[in-house]
Amino acid sequence: MEPIRAPFFVGLIGFALGVVLLVAWWLIAVPTTVLLRFLHGLFFGLGMLLFVTGGFLALCTGMVYLLYYFKQPRAAAATK
Repeated sequence: MEPIRAPFFVGLIGFALGVVLLVAWWLIAVPTTVLLRFLHGLFFGLGMLLFVTGGFLALCTGMVYLLYYFKQPRAAAATK
């Protein structure tokens, strides 16, 4: 199940990074200078990209990861 674990965690990290960028975008509020206007647009664009794609990747691979985790055979708990 190793191949599905990496995309799941990459999706979670991308989702979290997108949230951080969107919060930074929101905190800039109204950009006054050219640099702040550039950062405002950059944070929004990258934040939305990471938020949406990371969330979608984590959602899709998370379902497969959970199904595998709960359906895998268990070892016998009590041995004689």
